[in-house]
Amino acid sequence: MGREWTLKSIALAEGSSRIAYSIGENLSAFAQVSTMEHGLALLCGSPKALESICQSLGRVDIDQRSVGDFAKAVAEALKGVEGPYAVVGVVSGYAFVSRDYLGRIPIFYSFENGLLVASTIPSALGLTGASIAKPLIPGKVLAFDGEKLAEAPVKELPSPTRKIEEMSEALESLDEALGSAVKEAAACVSKPLLSFSGGLDSSVLARLLELYAAKPPKLLVTGFEGSWDLEWARQAAKLLGYELVEAPINKERFEEKIAGVVENTGLLNPLDVEIATPLLAVFEEARSLGGREVFVAQGADELFCGYAKLLKVLKVGGYELLERVSFELVKNLWRDGLDRDCSLALSLGLTMLVPYLDDEVVGTALSISPSLKVFSASDELRKRILREYAKRIGVDEQVADRRKKAIQYGSGASKVLRKLAKRKGFRNVEQYLRSNFKPTVEVVR
Repeated sequence: MGREWTLKSIALAEGSSRIAYSIGENLSAFAQVSTMEHGLALLCGSPKALESICQSLGRVDIDQRSVGDFAKAVAEALKGVEGPYAVVGVVSGYAFVSRDYLGRIPIFYSFENGLLVASTIPSALGLTGASIAKPLIPGKVLAFDGEKLAEAPVKELPSPTRKIEEMSEALESLDEALGSAVKEAAACVSKPLLSFSGGLDSSVLARLLELYAAKPPKLLVTGFEGSWDLEWARQAAKLLGYELVEAPINKERFEEKIAGVVENTGLLNPLDVEIATPLLAVFEEARSLGGREVFVAQGADELFCGYAKLLKVLKVGGYELLERVSFELVKNLWRDGLDRDCSLALSLGLTMLVPYLDDEVVGTALSISPSLKVFSASDELRKRILREYAKRIGVDEQVADRRKKAIQYGSGASKVLRKLAKRKGFRNVEQYLRSNFKPTVEVVR
């Protein structure tokens, strides 16, 4: 399972079913090909998930009378799998694709002219002539028999079965879950690299990697020179005592970054481009350092109520509404950025490791009362439980209590993109993007 291999695109065929699939390059322990008695499966995900999938798929009853029955059989086999995964296979004349219930690894697909095409990278679908791709909904199986498609549910994000009301219990539970998640992921990584802004979420991961990784982590920061993220990350790295690697964005070459984002995510939405261009700079730096995995802090804002807009939710509907809205934010993370960021990493041959979205961490965080995350409707800091946890594990108080600044603003990407569009004579950023960039395959969410 840990052997290294390179795969850009593979076509699987058996009987009347045809499927093409791509998962990127050099994914080491996080990807494998598995041969089964009646077919072949291609898997991408955590080692634990991949092992479980191989065992589960071996128990699928292949004597199915319809593609719908086959989809249900695969879905039933995958119900017990935990962790991030994406899987595609061909078994006894049926092709199928599936991804975990949180959507931690993307699958985009197109179905045209009797060919089901699936990929973690939208642009790869263009190899078959596709121009539009759809994301596979997390927690689903999509099956194909050569003529018809059928879908079956595997599982959804489970509602919490308990509620943690006391801060001390919440801190203990969070420490156990998040510490274990980082330790497990770090065990598969030889060069721990972390996307770092100097903020709370990435600083917690930096400290945990220091505790559990075989080597001290290298922190990767990006932004335009003079940007808030670059300036603050330098200070934070000194306070925390970590090595900082800077990947500044060059204004003259900014359009190259935009083109890379558009091509590899299939997105032209201004917000997506503003967020993804700094991430691309970090991922490129990670690859230049010889990295194959990069830790990121996605999910913390959704799990611990980090967004300022949630203060209005609390004011209007109290903690009960805040809890429901937070749950939906976590459930829809795949649509709101996770697919974009992960496919961008995979396009460079990187695996994006997201400890905050470990199953146990998610379950624990959703069990913590929102009153331990946001103290009141005027609480400008928010994420109180995570801030307390940061201090508990040794994160400097100045860093732990730093206010949130979104990456598109902290890096300066939003400001530079607006100025670029105006300088080129466009009314707005969206018009500029659609007039100057066109992905090989556009993703329709």
